[in-house]
Amino acid sequence: MRKIVTMLLSVIAVFAAIEVRAESYTLDALMDATLTRNPAIRIAEEGVVQKRLALEKEVISQNPASVTLSGSASETVPDLLGGTSTSSSRRVGAGSTTLTLSKTLYQYKGGSLSASERKAQHNLKKAELALERKRQLLRKQVQHAYFDLLKAKASQQEDEAALERLHEHARISEIFYEQGSVWKNDVLQSAVKIAQGEKKLIVSKNSVKKSEATLNQLMDRKIQSQLEVVGDLDYPQLGWGWEIIEQQLEQRNHPDLRTAMLDQQIASADVAIKKAAQSPELALTSSYTQDYDFTNGGPSSEDLALSLSLSWDLWDSGSTGKDLATSRSAHLKSGIQLHEKEQTILLAVRNSWYSLQEAEDQVEVLQQALENAKENYRVNQVRYQEQLGSANDLLSAQDMLSSSRKDWLSALAQLSKARYSLQYELGVNDLDF
Repeated sequence: MRKIVTMLLSVIAVFAAIEVRAESYTLDALMDATLTRNPAIRIAEEGVVQKRLALEKEVISQNPASVTLSGSASETVPDLLGGTSTSSSRRVGAGSTTLTLSKTLYQYKGGSLSASERKAQHNLKKAELALERKRQLLRKQVQHAYFDLLKAKASQQEDEAALERLHEHARISEIFYEQGSVWKNDVLQSAVKIAQGEKKLIVSKNSVKKSEATLNQLMDRKIQSQLEVVGDLDYPQLGWGWEIIEQQLEQRNHPDLRTAMLDQQIASADVAIKKAAQSPELALTSSYTQDYDFTNGGPSSEDLALSLSLSWDLWDSGSTGKDLATSRSAHLKSGIQLHEKEQTILLAVRNSWYSLQEAEDQVEVLQQALENAKENYRVNQVRYQEQLGSANDLLSAQDMLSSSRKDWLSALAQLSKARYSLQYELGVNDLDF
């Protein structure tokens, strides 16, 4: 019986371990999962579907076709006063149905039909660009959150290592105090430093949880879900300079810039639509109609017709002219907005480039500072153990080492984030030109 209980507990423990085991993701896997699950992406995808349906509807409206079925039924009965009456609520005594197929062969509305189709095409392309930009933004958010999580985990490891060093210092201080080699304040200082180290460790552990929650939110997972990432903070080397960035900008392929160009083309189509309202409208329509007579029990007549209609609004109190002037003003405005967008993109890219250069310089400086801090701690540790240096010197060296390492880790994370920020501001999916 005891063996069975032990086996059951083992099975439960296995399932519990499976339940709480964190999923492990590389950066690429994180981005793939986020692009698949994120609600904002799904909303943008539906926006593309809607614009595509609107374009298809606009194409159909160029030469529409319709089928109409109509009918009537009646029965003649004696009236209570001796007359006759027609009632549709009684059994059908006579009636007919009419089936009409109508097809517009050609229609002209001053160019508004083709302009409307072009506008629908531009709106579809805008929706596709908005989806592309949404994906790029999401990639940047995932990339930043990923490196924030790596930095938080590395900082937690450093705080744990620093706390171990503080405990070791406290142990040595206690031995020296018992030997009468140091004062009691060395032991008390060690205890205070341990408490401060534990505080830092609590903060770093909480930072890990916050970064995990951010990634879970982006992937549309439960916020509190455990998450494990695979990767290390490294020093990415760029094999190109600003001249490559300028060449990329000159191609004018940025999604936001292309969207602004489409806005200008849409405004141009609106001008054509408003201008068309001053032109005559022409429609050539064919129709085929067949009547079926219930009374005779067979077709009664059929008709094939071809009709041409022409209409022209010659005067409408100037309303159409005002609409045309408004659309022309909107077209002029879109041209100014296009220039403004070009300048905005150039400024954002330039600032991102400066941030990347700054991050690179900081990594180099802080890496050297870290090496000096390591050596400084080693020297002070030896001096204290040989009772040639004070506890204050050693604790200061410990703080300097821990701070220098965390600053260096933060700089590495910031360098990677700056690279992906530049990638986003350029509107590309990769910086490997």
